[in-house]
Amino acid sequence: GEVLAWDIDPASRKQISGKRAERVGAVLLEGCSSSCGGGSKGEGLLVRVLEEAPTPENLDLDLVDVALVDAPCSSIGVLRRHPSQRWAVEEADVTAISKVQLEVLTNAAKLVRPGGRLVYATCS
Repeated sequence: GEVLAWDIDPASRKQISGKRAERVGAVLLEGCSSSCGGGSKGEGLLVRVLEEAPTPENLDLDLVDVALVDAPCSSIGVLRRHPSQRWAVEEADVTAISKVQLEVLTNAAKLVRPGGRLVYATCS
């Protein structure tokens, strides 16, 4: 199998393809289509870091078996450890991030094959 990775933040995408990939023993596929099989690249996890948000139209493969969405968080989950954050987060911030979360989740759902799994995670 192959893992497709994408993050809204370009710096995070760079981290995915750097030390984080090395730490888990990933084999990075650059400029490679979905037909790049894994046998010749070794036994590591095959990872392709995408430069643009994946959509059914811009992916050169069938729908995915599993999509993991690690959605951006509202930061309210840290209030117990950082009580001062209570005054830094406004209702409008939470409303705005919830719209982003819904958009990310909706787009990811379009990538999952019928019978596949969509896993959603966020810190708050």
